[in-house]
Amino acid sequence: MITKRTDILNDAALRPDRLRLGAAAPVSTLAAMDVLFFSADRPHEALDPLTAYPQDPWLLAYTLTWTTYFGWAMFTASRLSLQWSRRPGPDSLRRGLRLICLGTCIGIAYTAHRASMLVFGKFGLQPLPADTERLLNGLLALVPLLLVSLGSTLPVVPALARTARHHCSLVRLYPLWAHLSDAVPQIRYGPKRHPVADALDLRGTRDRLYRRTIEIRDAILVLNGAATVPMRLRAADHVEDAGLTGSAATAAAEACWLRASREAHIAGHARTGRLEAPTHSGSDLDTETAFLLALSDAYFSDLATAFAHAHLARLTAPAGATP
Repeated sequence: MITKRTDILNDAALRPDRLRLGAAAPVSTLAAMDVLFFSADRPHEALDPLTAYPQDPWLLAYTLTWTTYFGWAMFTASRLSLQWSRRPGPDSLRRGLRLICLGTCIGIAYTAHRASMLVFGKFGLQPLPADTERLLNGLLALVPLLLVSLGSTLPVVPALARTARHHCSLVRLYPLWAHLSDAVPQIRYGPKRHPVADALDLRGTRDRLYRRTIEIRDAILVLNGAATVPMRLRAADHVEDAGLTGSAATAAAEACWLRASREAHIAGHARTGRLEAPTHSGSDLDTETAFLLALSDAYFSDLATAFAHAHLARLTAPAGATP
């Protein structure tokens, strides 16, 4: 414990020195490059003065200064990305760090190739044909950029996919939420929006999906009191006669009595029954959303619509008002 505490104190003491070195290195490199660049003899403008004037010692020193600093930066990035990719964390983050490490390693090769190309040019040597040299230089410059860009964006992909899935669920649950909240508007947290405006709003997708599932559950709770035990039993028999089993039957039965309760509530013929606990609910947002999506599909099906019409007809019939 004492040794560990001593190591921590030593690291804390060395940290200011490291920060000063990290700030001094780029500033010193930039100052040296400025001096070398403006000291070079450049009689004509060139897109790439480093290759246009290979015999100029100032430009050669400028290039070597830049490649040395760039190579050191690539080496530091490679070391850090490899180090952090070995630590526990999301797979996408670790893969992204490995891609960054690979890209920066190729970046080191680019700096070495760039420097050697100019040094060879200084002495009038050309190991490779000019076209091959340019192609190799372009590939060594492009591939690291692509790998680093891919590695930087890879950790965001799962979050983007999750957000897209939540937004799709939010849009798909809108018809059920709107239909139920029209019957019991007190469950709405805010004003009802047009479905197109709701679908085009990409802000706070996860929070809005949470709120939508909660408001749907609140509407179910309000309409739950109108679902008497005989009506629930008839809904179960109605679903069984349709040949549904398992989780599909559970969702369809709940959709039938929910649709019937909603129509009876709107028509003013709802009967007060005993509150029943939810037959099924999710343990988290994803499972709850999955069940409500299945409930929504069953709610707007011909099966639930037919049951609701039959139930409403039974309530309004002169001789069959008792469910």
